[in-house]
Amino acid sequence: LIVLLRGTDASREGSAHLAAETSPQQMNLSRRKIMCDHIDAVVTWVDSSCPTWQAMRARHAPNEGDSRFPPPESPDAEVELCISLILKHLPWVRILWLVTMRPQTPKCLSRPEFEGRVKVIHHDEIMPTSHLPTFNSQAIEANLWKIPLLAERFVYFNDDVYVLKSTSPDVFFKLRKPIAWPSKPVPSGWKNDSCMYKTAWCNLAREHKGARLLHHVPLSLTKTILSDAANHFENLWNDTSSSRGKGATNIPPIGAAINLAIRNGTALFEKKPKTLMKETVIKPKTVSAILKKEAFFLCLNRQPFHKTKAFCEEMKVQLLT
Repeated sequence: LIVLLRGTDASREGSAHLAAETSPQQMNLSRRKIMCDHIDAVVTWVDSSCPTWQAMRARHAPNEGDSRFPPPESPDAEVELCISLILKHLPWVRILWLVTMRPQTPKCLSRPEFEGRVKVIHHDEIMPTSHLPTFNSQAIEANLWKIPLLAERFVYFNDDVYVLKSTSPDVFFKLRKPIAWPSKPVPSGWKNDSCMYKTAWCNLAREHKGARLLHHVPLSLTKTILSDAANHFENLWNDTSSSRGKGATNIPPIGAAINLAIRNGTALFEKKPKTLMKETVIKPKTVSAILKKEAFFLCLNRQPFHKTKAFCEEMKVQLLT
């Protein structure tokens, strides 16, 4: 399949000849094998600086409390850096799928080096119309496994998670199984908190005893792990997918899938290496300090948006030139 899409004229002719002599059953088996051998990346992003997006969120998800929006002149600064570092440091990634709301597409995708390596998937391609528009990241995550032609194995990124150095596939997968680095168990004190993020994790902990939180790192997944979780947590999963804003009966789908997979033996639980990641907020002169560390990944969690563009530009100078 990949040769057909990307090969030379000669290889395309050879593949066509081979296909003509191959039964549909054999072709399906070959296609599944190719999809299993590859590893993709998935990144979620929306342009929340867009006035239309903001108006729609106010109408459909008025209880979503975060009113921090990136500056309209650089709404894709974070995701541009995220994509650039994935393509540089994870060259084995077959396709990077960028999941966003229609008709949004980050301006940075016009860069020639992204051509053919990044594909945009809109929410309406993986979610029921009745669940849209959505402003709930958990609802989107519940449907990532439905991306058409997504490889069986993939690595999931939020757009504020960056790969700082070359990283091999065996950091993410071993014996074809995802490697998971769960954090601490869900704190019991969270059940009295009004934060919907914490509520979702408490809902999971009630359904799945011993559930552990996840670090803010790239997360190794398979389509099978997510579809198994969708079946196992069917009612909560469907409720999460249909919630346009985070709801009181939602669960964190990625967290649910990884915790279930660890219990079922379809993912490997490993202790997080100390050098795996660095979580920080933007501070003066922090780029040089970060790059002196041994961390493979960086998450800029809760960063002030007004400093994001300058930080990302400095990161590009340090890591991409």
